[in-house]
Amino acid sequence: MKKIKFIIFDFDGTIADTLPYSFQRFLEIAKALQLNDLSERQIIKEIRSKSYQELLKGSFKKAWLKLPYVVGMIKNMQVEL
Repeated sequence: MKKIKFIIFDFDGTIADTLPYSFQRFLEIAKALQLNDLSERQIIKEIRSKSYQELLKGSFKKAWLKLPYVVGMIKNMQVEL
């Protein structure tokens, strides 16, 4: 077995632009949580402009209340990658 010599972290999306994928997954979670009071455009605006703490205290409070469910959804989505 080969030893891993390098690990590359791409936090800013320089190597791979994963932002559209992330937004799509976030919209799927919002739909599953029935956040129907926000349009897709509003959801994306919220994601871009606020921290996770602000999101969970505001528009996405339902996500906080259903955190185990949301974590399960995210794990399933990662498996699909």
